[in-house]
Amino acid sequence: MEGFGNLIRTASRDARGNQRRVAVFGEGVQILLEKGNVEAAIEIEKLCNTLAQSYDVDILCGYSLGDAEGEADDHTIQRICAEHSAVNSD
Repeated sequence: MEGFGNLIRTASRDARGNQRRVAVFGEGVQILLEKGNVEAAIEIEKLCNTLAQSYDVDILCGYSLGDAEGEADDHTIQRICAEHSAVNSD
């Protein structure tokens, strides 16, 4: 948390020192899902929720849910989506 918090605070300041909202792309969950580590993926999602509540940050996640090896089942996808404030399936 501390490391991510420091990174977010640094990224939120522009060249003039003004505060800006930060957006972060999270790819760790997809990697964990591909390796079959569902519980770790859920824990990362929970950590991201804590970061979003603690700092002025948007966390954007992208998942490949196609027919790739390591594809997550429907129950797993529902559990992950339940951790998000918004879900877009486009």
